[in-house]
Parts: sequence; structure tokens; C-alpha cells
Amino acid sequence: MDLHGNHAHSGLCKATLRGRGDRHRRMKSVVSYHAAKAGCIASLVTEESASSLLLDEFTPQQCSTMYYTRPTAEFAERTNKQSAALKAAASLTQDQRGVKIAELRDSLRDLMASVKDGHGVRPDGTILHPASQETVWFDTAGTHTTCTSHLEAEVKHTLARRAAGRDGARMPSSRLLEEYQIKLDRYALLATIAERQFLDGWRPMAPLVLPVVLSTHGEFCPGAVELQEWLVEKYRLRLLLEGHREDGEEPEYLTTRFRHELRASLLIAMIQGTVAILNAAGLPKKFKPKAITIVPPTPSRLAPSSPAQESLEDGEIDASDDSGSDSDSDGGSTPNSGSDAGCFGHPSVTPRHSARIAQLSANGPQRPASPTQLASTHFSVDMLGGFPVVG
Repeated sequence: MDLHGNHAHSGLCKATLRGRGDRHRRMKSVVSYHAAKAGCIASLVTEESASSLLLDEFTPQQCSTMYYTRPTAEFAERTNKQSAALKAAASLTQDQRGVKIAELRDSLRDLMASVKDGHGVRPDGTILHPASQETVWFDTAGTHTTCTSHLEAEVKHTLARRAAGRDGARMPSSRLLEEYQIKLDRYALLATIAERQFLDGWRPMAPLVLPVVLSTHGEFCPGAVELQEWLVEKYRLRLLLEGHREDGEEPEYLTTRFRHELRASLLIAMIQGTVAILNAAGLPKKFKPKAITIVPPTPSRLAPSSPAQESLEDGEIDASDDSGSDSDSDGGSTPNSGSDAGCFGHPSVTPRHSARIAQLSANGPQRPASPTQLASTHFSVDMLGGFPVVG
């Protein structure tokens, strides 16, 4: 028995790979959907479009060997120092900046040349705020903080949190912070090159890299909280730009609800993916669960759905319940029309009548089922507003 999900989250169980990928796609979809609702342009990054992150300064072949997926501490420190120097150069005078940037450009070139046997890295997606030209590169992940390999560090960190009193209540898990730092180090060189492009005048603003890491216990990493507040601020600006609403709702109330919906949607996506992982854990390697078709949200799906919305088929999840895809699509790339659809940010879904309920209604009252009959009964599950409804 895998009571604590250690085997399921170890990465060694091949049957859980689909569930892990499903969780990742759901989290990307939630971020993209709420970015569109905040009036931003969100798009997912594919392997083919990864070179466009750096404005096609490098070829796709070069981008596939420029980075370390797990850089050493020494390399990460050099990269962070280079990034800090580039940011400091932006505040210099015009005369001083030219000489300093030339030096930093040479040192950055040497840093990139030091990468041996590198690989390609790419965040999950980008978010652009058209009005301010601010850009965020986000990357989502989930981590199980109570795996056996993490328990010793978690116990020490928990004792430190208890000793800190009230301040310890807001201290995230040590494993969560570790995964968050791994992602920061992974994309540090990518962000440094983009910082240099900003100083060279290629970009209006340098992008902000924000990993979104959640734990299976519902903890948010600092990057997830920062992205949350960034999107809330953009949503507030959109509300102020649109002016008075016919429903009379105030911007402060709507932004508070938007924050709650974003957090709840991320938690639901995390839980749904984790359930899929736990259900598949321990099954044979050749076991292939039914494929889950997840369609990314489009502007038409941001509004309440019509009764003619497509029905759910066996082994398929409707797009309005969970959306997301590994492919670069229009999903969430266009601002929302302003309608607040569905519960926790998910578009409304026209409930589907259960075939079992329809049969019972047609046949009239039935005798109470025996325990054997109850054990063999198959219930249908419909999705309403992102929540399962058993029929």
C-alpha cells in the first residue's frame, strides 16, 4: 500500500506518467485562463517556438544546447552575478552605460561558451500585458513534500517553523523552496540573455521569470504568490479602464474574488492531477489509462456556454472544466470579454442528465438495492463548473 503517495510521486512508476502530465497541463491552463481574464495575452511555449523567446537571435539548434537543465551551484552563482550586473548597468548614465554594457556582453558570451553538453530549456508560457508591455515567463510544477527522501529535511524545517511562532506559519516547505530555486537556476541564463537584449534596445522591458510551484498539501511558492499578485493588479487596472459596471460590483470586491478564484483553481488542478497519479500508482507498466482530451480555453469559451455545447464522452474531460495543452495555441491568448463565467474561473457547463437517473425515472419506483447490487452499480460522473457531480 502506498499510503503516503511516495511511490506514486517518485517518478519510478511508469503508470503515473499520464497523471503527472495531466496535472502539469491543468496548472498551465489555469494560469493562462486567468491571465486572459486579467486583460493579458497568454501563450504556451513549444519546442518549435522556444527560440522566439530570445527574439530569434539564436537558431533553434543553438537554443537546444545553450543551457543546463540542472546547473551547478557555481554556474548558477556566476549567472546570477551577471544578471545583477546587467540590471545595475541600466541605471548608469548614457556615457558610462556604453562601456559597461560592452564589458558585460563579453563576459556573458564567455559564460555561454562555458556550457558543455547543454540542453534546451523553455518555460511553460508567456504573459504579456499590452498596456505596460510587461512580460512574465511562467513555469508550473507540483511537488510532494512528504516523500521519504524529503522527510528528514522537512522535519528540521517544521521544527524551525514551530520555533518561529507566528512568523513560522507563513514559512513554506523546504522541499517547495528547493524546487522553486531549481527552476530559478534553470532559467537564470535565459533571463540574463533577455536582460542584455533589453539593455541593447531589443526589448521594451526585461521579462520576469516566475516559477509556479505548488505542493500536494496546498502550499504556494514565492513565485506563485508573486504571479498571483501581478495578475490581480493587472485585473484591477482592467476594471478601472472599463469603468462602471452594470451589475454595480466594485473593483475591490472583484479583485478579491479574482484572487480567490485563481488560488482555488490552481488547487483544484493540483488535486485533480494528484488523484489521477494516485489512482494509477502500482499498476502494470503497460497499463494505459484512457486518454484525457483537454482543449485550451479560447475567447469563445470564456463566455457562458450554450445548451448546444458538446457532450462529454467516455474517458474525456470537457474543455470548460479543465483546459490546457502542450501545444502552442490560441488558448488564453486573447483578453476575456469581461464576463465572469463559472465557478472558480471555469466557464459554465450545461449539466448532462445521467442515463441511470433517466432510466430510473422511466421505470418508476424501484425496490431498495441489495449490498451486492450496490457494489456492482456504475455511477456516472458529470462535471459542473469544474466540480464532479455524481449521478
